[in-house]
This record gives sequence, structure tokens and C-alpha cells, in this order.
Amino acid sequence: MIDRGFFEDEDPVSAPLVAYALELMTTTRTQLLRCLDTLPPNDRNHRGRARGVRLFEEAMSGERAPAELRGETSFD
Repeated sequence: MIDRGFFEDEDPVSAPLVAYALELMTTTRTQLLRCLDTLPPNDRNHRGRARGVRLFEEAMSGERAPAELRGETSFD
């Protein structure tokens, strides 16, 4: 089950886990962009950069991504 609402008081782990996952995702996105920025400016590299960013965003927000990366919590 996936919950997109507020965290319950008896669950002290979910809120920090979601915050940590979002921080990791932000850091990873920043590092990816820094690496892609080092590519020489030409058409092929611009397309490669756009594809890399798109694939990263899809991987982090798609249905197969962990719920915590989507800003949700999962319950068994």
C-alpha cells in the first residue's frame, strides 16, 4: 500500500526516510548535471545530455521507483 498523506505518530521512520531519499535524489541529480556539463558543446552531446536527464527523471519518478523516491511511503 502506498500512502501519499501525512505520517502517523507511531511511525518514526517514514518521514526521515522520505526526506533522506529526496536529499539523495537531489544530490544525485546535481552530480549527474555536473558530469554532463563537462561534455564538449556539440549537437550529439546536447542530445546525450537531454537523454541522460530524461532517463534519470523517469527512473526516479516512474512506477518502478521506490515509493520514498516519489515522496510517498509504502506500507506492507
